Amino acid sequence: GTSLTCFCFRFVFGQVVAQHTVSPQAEQRDWTNYSCAALLSGGGDRAALPGGALHRLLAKRMAGSEANAAGHQSRQGKSSTGGKPGVMECRGYGPCAISALPVPLRVQDAQYDAAACGAVSVKDVLERLCSRLAMDEAVYFEARRGFEERVRREGEAQSAERLAALRRAGAALAKRAEVQKSRSHSELESLTGIVLRRDYVASSGGGVPWRADETSNGYMAHERARYSCHNCSGDVVPEKDLIGCWPLWPQFAPDELRFRCHRIWTDDPGLDRPKPLREGRTQIPFWRTCWVDFSSGRQHCSGAPFSQTGLPATRWREIWDAEMRRDFWTSDEGTELQRVSSFVKPNPTDFFWHVY
Repeated sequence: GTSLTCFCFRFVFGQVVAQHTVSPQAEQRDWTNYSCAALLSGGGDRAALPGGALHRLLAKRMAGSEANAAGHQSRQGKSSTGGKPGVMECRGYGPCAISALPVPLRVQDAQYDAAACGAVSVKDVLERLCSRLAMDEAVYFEARRGFEERVRREGEAQSAERLAALRRAGAALAKRAEVQKSRSHSELESLTGIVLRRDYVASSGGGVPWRADETSNGYMAHERARYSCHNCSGDVVPEKDLIGCWPLWPQFAPDELRFRCHRIWTDDPGLDRPKPLREGRTQIPFWRTCWVDFSSGRQHCSGAPFSQTGLPATRWREIWDAEMRRDFWTSDEGTELQRVSSFVKPNPTDFFWHVY
């Protein structure tokens, strides 16, 4: 994915912001208070114009991505989406917004071209981002206004006290994660009953199986909360992450080690079968999630027993819609959700039947 960042817009902005959240925080607090349209016209102290904070941030990330793409090509690196070695994965991670390419070719894997990549400007990237941010901006500014109003009501002293408490909690959590990282696999396995595997394999929906050596140092099992999960899928594709209790990405630390989660399904949830579901010939997959207390061994399960879940997908949808109309959309939360999401164009009804 990183080799495409100079072209792949959605990846650029998410990674740029994520990697620069410490030193330029003051600048970001300024320009994130402006809409895309305002930034493009020079708002936020000209942050998006040449020389501005956001412009510098994107330019630096794009330069790094060009170097990654060139290196990937020169060493004929492997493709994670089944493409040829050394190519930019426009098909799987694209589109690759290369202005020299016709639009249909921007979703096909392509060889890195330094001249074509260099022709993509920061302005091009920003304009492409802004063309896709109407929904995100509305949600963000709604949340920001609410947060700022809450801070105003609480007053500076109380807000500072809450911020200090949050930082102390964060430091304590980081310390726990470091201590847990130093514990051996065998110790954590003995404590939790979860045994890591050298040949862990999981798949869903007919996709490429996820394979991992969970015992390797680079796997970072505690950051994946692996010791608390009995059968997590670990797949990096969101719609294939449904098998286990959570995706096994190295982003959770420390592992709480209080409960072991186990999820079982009536059918593979990753299969995309819209026609039999829509026609009522296939039951919608149901799951049951159980949590076992490490200390007491007591188990709590959510979801109905499978003997009560034999409903055609069409009937399940009718019940869901009726309950939402009766219990949710008339509630305070439902009314508020309708207000803040009134700008969202509803998906076609048929979208429900697809996994993707």
